Amino acid sequence: MRTVFTAAALRASAAPRRRPAPPRREPGAAAECRGEEAAPAPASALAVYVLRSRAEGSAATYCGVTRDLRRRLEQHNGERKGGAKATAMNRPWEYLCVLEGFPCDRAARQCEWAMKHGGGGRAASYRGPEGRLRRLRDLLAAGGSWTKAGVPLSRHAGLRVLVHPDFLPLLEGVPAAAAGPEGPSPRVGPLGPP
Repeated sequence: MRTVFTAAALRASAAPRRRPAPPRREPGAAAECRGEEAAPAPASALAVYVLRSRAEGSAATYCGVTRDLRRRLEQHNGERKGGAKATAMNRPWEYLCVLEGFPCDRAARQCEWAMKHGGGGRAASYRGPEGRLRRLRDLLAAGGSWTKAGVPLSRHAGLRVLVHPDFLPLLEGVPAAAAGPEGPSPRVGPLGPP
């Protein structure tokens, strides 16, 4: 004798599946990113970085976000597992620029998005190492926020912009231009070893 199961019988016998509850967030950090007044929250551990290729004749760059800059550079250079598919070629890579001190992870990811998707298209003026830094300079000088619905730059009190010493002149004058009426300007300085 053969037992036949109908779809309704199978659905009835299956135990309901429950989704795990989302992780709880600190109320101060969430409110800070939404622009609400809240208790001061610790700054995000995320850093936005721009890599440049040191390969002969290459002007390739890559933008990303990480919590551990040293480990991430080793991944991009193939010394560790991981890294991005886009950086498998044109090795070795070095840091061109690092932005740290975001008020929350959301602001860091918005900055990364703005650096990758400059002005609705990848204009030729934003290509290569100099172009990436021009894009950053334009974003900081514009004030406002990284994206349309982003965290206002005036809330980025601890933002630090570290740039490769060879390219530091491209960001001269940015702190004064980026200082909004509500908040301090980002600090721009030379990039040391990771």
